[in-house]
Parts: sequence; structure tokens; C-alpha cells
Amino acid sequence: MGYSSITNISSVIKIPFVIKISAILLSLFFYTATVWATQIQQNLPLVESEDGQLHLDVMIQALSGRMIIDTGSSSSVLDRRYLSSIDDYTSLDVEKGYGFGSEQAMMVSEKIQLSGFTVSGYELSRVNLNTHNLSGINRKYLGLLGFDLLQLIAKGLQFSELQTQLLAQYTLDETKNNLSLFSSGFGIPYVVVNINEQEVGLILDTGSQYSIINRKNAVDLSISSELIPNAYGQDINGKQIPISMSDSIAVSNGKASLFENRFIVTDLDSVIVNDSFNHQVIGIIGLNQLKSLNTKIGFESNTVTFQ
Repeated sequence: MGYSSITNISSVIKIPFVIKISAILLSLFFYTATVWATQIQQNLPLVESEDGQLHLDVMIQALSGRMIIDTGSSSSVLDRRYLSSIDDYTSLDVEKGYGFGSEQAMMVSEKIQLSGFTVSGYELSRVNLNTHNLSGINRKYLGLLGFDLLQLIAKGLQFSELQTQLLAQYTLDETKNNLSLFSSGFGIPYVVVNINEQEVGLILDTGSQYSIINRKNAVDLSISSELIPNAYGQDINGKQIPISMSDSIAVSNGKASLFENRFIVTDLDSVIVNDSFNHQVIGIIGLNQLKSLNTKIGFESNTVTFQ
């Protein structure tokens, strides 16, 4: 079992109203969720909420609700505020750690095992989940369906502006510009691309509406950005973090252009250095960009295609 100080809680941007921009990387307790289940037999459309979050309906014993689809979370998480609504579970382990922003922000994560977990009608025989306080997400969500569980119940993930869905079957199209899908030491998925002739990594994060680059790395890559007035992110303690918008950035695979996009620029340094990557990871590709590129992820082939 590993532990890190990174996970998936929401950060916000205010311009001047609150918009959720990232469900990743403020303070992570890492465990792998264990699931015994057959994979989906047909493509499973994901539901987009009025707040822009992708979700699926779940039933956890007698508790029913929605869970956010969050590829930026390596593990699946139940918000601890709902733990008292579950009658039958086994507590396997308890970990404590500090949230990003202050060593005074102690967080508790409990690993539990339970049965009677159903995702959109697909019953999972037995599941190990993390539980901790997800204070940054809307109370209408029970928690996060992380990348670990998504890989176990489906062959892939297909994004589009009209419909994003989990795939029952996945076939690699060799005629496309396919990228390799890598994982961090804690299982967070990312791709390696070229920006300004430098090879860098970008995390694939459906929990964030926006694509983000770490401020320090933007400076190192000579990426220009302009501060957004009255816009800021928040760490776990409510400390304000300045938000900027970059100029248009060309992203390639080293040979051919993949896309051009403007990125949010803010401080992710404390997030990135707390996980182990085999490449220099500098930020994330958010949900809006994944949809506009008709991105396709193959879980077994470990490939990503921007179509």
C-alpha cells in the first residue's frame, strides 16, 4: 500500500463567481480499489450534470446517488459524510496525512471493503474503496469513480461534445496519431507531448473542466500568460492562488501537431512533486479539451488518440 500527499479534491477559480476547475491534486491518500465484476457488455453513456461534471448513478447497499467520473483520481473515493448511511462494511485501514497548503490541515482516509455496489445497473461483487472528506465537491455527489475502477469495468473511454461513454470494446486505429498512456507511481494517467520543443507530460483529468499548466513550468517553457483580474484558486485551507491565462500553446507529438489551446496557469508545483512520474509532468488536460478533441483512451492497449 502506498501513501502520497496528493489526491482528488476540488479547487476553484473565481472570475468573479465560483467555477470548479480541478478535482485533482490537492491532498491524496492513495489506495487501489479492488473490484470483482464482469465488464460492461455494451457502451455505457456518461451523464453530464448541469455543473458540467460527468457522472454515473450508483447504489451502495441502500444508499443511492451520483459519483463523479474522475480520471485524475487514481483511486475511487466515497465521501465520509455518507459512510454512516452504509450498514455493512469492513474497515481495513486508516491513514492520516496533511492537505496541501498547511501542515495543520490533517485529513483522515479510511479504506473499507463492502459488497452491494452497483454502477448504472452493473453490480460489483466486492469493492475496496477509500473514504475521506471531499469538502470541495457538491453534496449531491457521493464521491469519485476513479481511474482504477473505470479500467476494471470497461475497455476504454470515448469523449465527444455530444456524448462521452465507457466502451465495451476498443480497437486501436493505426492510421491515427496514437500516444502511449503512462501512469504515475500512484496510478494517475498521463500522456507525453511536446511543447516549445520540450518533452513534457500532461495528466488526463475529467475532474477538471479546464486544462492547466503549472506556473513554474510555464516560465521555464517561455509560455506567456496574463493574470486574470479577480480570479484565483484555493488550496485546502482557502488560501488564494493567482490564476493566469496563457497565450495559445501548440501541442505536438514531436512530429505532427495534436492541438492548440490556451491553458489556465496556476501553482501546481506542490501537487506534481508529491507523485512519482517517469517524465516531467507540468499540468493537465481537462474535460473540455478532451471532448473537443474527440479523445479516445484504450485501457488495455494503454493508448490515447486525439482525433
